[in-house]
Amino acid sequence: MAQYLDKDPFTYEHEKRTFMNDLRQFQISKGTPLNRLPCIGGKELDLYLLYNKVVSLGGFTKVSDQELWESLLEFFGLPAFCGQGGYALRKIYTRCLVAYEKINHGGEDADEVLRGEGGRTTISYSTAQKFSYGRCVPDNVRITTCMETTLIKQTDYDKLRLSLECGLPNEVDFALNVCTLLSNESKHVLHLEQEPRLLDLLLAHVGIFLEGAGSYRNVYHDSWKTYTDRNFVKYWYDTVQDKEIREVIGPDSKKPKDINKFSDSLLFAQRNEGIKDVERSRILQVGIILRNLSFEKHNQHVMARHRTLYRFLLLCSHNDCSTLKHIGMDTLSNIAELFNLDPIDYRSSQLMFHTIYKGLYDKDKYVMLRAMDIVEKLCKTVGNSEILIECLEQRLYDRVVAVLTIHDIQLLLGALELLLILSEKGEVTCTHIVESDRSIDVLVCLVTLDAQSLGQDAFIGIKIVDHAPDGIHHPIVTINQQGSMAQVRAPMPTAPMNPQLQQQVMPQTGVNRVQTTPVQRPLPMVHLAREYQFCYVN
Repeated sequence: MAQYLDKDPFTYEHEKRTFMNDLRQFQISKGTPLNRLPCIGGKELDLYLLYNKVVSLGGFTKVSDQELWESLLEFFGLPAFCGQGGYALRKIYTRCLVAYEKINHGGEDADEVLRGEGGRTTISYSTAQKFSYGRCVPDNVRITTCMETTLIKQTDYDKLRLSLECGLPNEVDFALNVCTLLSNESKHVLHLEQEPRLLDLLLAHVGIFLEGAGSYRNVYHDSWKTYTDRNFVKYWYDTVQDKEIREVIGPDSKKPKDINKFSDSLLFAQRNEGIKDVERSRILQVGIILRNLSFEKHNQHVMARHRTLYRFLLLCSHNDCSTLKHIGMDTLSNIAELFNLDPIDYRSSQLMFHTIYKGLYDKDKYVMLRAMDIVEKLCKTVGNSEILIECLEQRLYDRVVAVLTIHDIQLLLGALELLLILSEKGEVTCTHIVESDRSIDVLVCLVTLDAQSLGQDAFIGIKIVDHAPDGIHHPIVTINQQGSMAQVRAPMPTAPMNPQLQQQVMPQTGVNRVQTTPVQRPLPMVHLAREYQFCYVN
């Protein structure tokens, strides 16, 4: 569609999103909310393209007078001889765009246009101030004055939204505490599809705004900021050092003048630490809420499509605060399976690859695991396969193969899972794997890997349970809190043993070690083909 307006895809997408937000707000003020996009020929109609084409031809009146509606069908993939196609376009334009065109293109007065369309007029602030939430017009007065008698009942989601919108500190704190409780796994967990604006509000309260119509940026600067004296925009500039990621904070016009100008924020800290940093505490609270919600399948669909949330996760993933970095990578990993990558010339996809590469080379083991998990889940989406095959660089494959040589079970399994998924994508990815230095040698060595040879540090934080379908009991390798390994050997399914050969329990600090004394059989080799269950112990 972008080529019909002579625009690049990124500019077209941004302008279309801004236009649709503006149009939806206009339709709501008119009293006819645009809940669904109109369809023609079984496909959703691009209202942004239709509006621009009609306006370029002189507007609705001129197109109708000259009967040019049929000539617009080709821009929407419809044949020119499509029966009633032109009439359908005119009908849709009349219902959705005529009033908008009169105000924004024709320059007509908004109140007159809305009154002529039968829409609602805006109540002045002085009139609305006379009413309070607790008062209601009696039914007999409504009937005599021809007012609507069926009142809209506010849902719990509406009340939560209003509490966040008001910006009053106590109301916002209470609403965020409620969201924290409802974000935990339970039958009362929040359903973001019930009120999608909750995401916009939560992000607005940490300084991340939807750009364009419907943004809370002006409300934040004119109202919310005066109540709390929190400067979240400055916080993001102080704690995110990556210049590429700083682009998603917001327009340069909103950039504060007193940001941290030192490259090493650890040596030249300009922010308070701990609970004294009120901006960080609020961002952590919102980040935990969003992370908890991302574990629910019904929320993942909403969150994966929300690009303002994506900007927030990018900022968290590149933050100086390690806790925020873990929250950002974890949430991004949870929604990655439903995340649709844009074409590579879009900035959103470029920043995704930038985050993956930076995460793979991070010194934090948790960030490395999440980076590999993000790539693995992105590969599971059919629409992402072509972009990943074409755009993943050789350095990613080299890094994953290098991770296989690290003596850590979690990193080892994460790298193997990622290589397995990539190898299923065809010749290109397999060639990249083979071209990595000594990749085949490393994989062959892993076939007969003895897990015990990796040392006890490789098992920190995990427990390995060997499931034996043949009924033979194999040893379980576990670890205590002090980091020492223990071998728990189950009794063999044989005849009862001699009383002298009974098990002896040897108590130790943090773990009970059970040993059978008669036969000290060597531990079996850990074959990766056997089914193992890895349980992460916090």
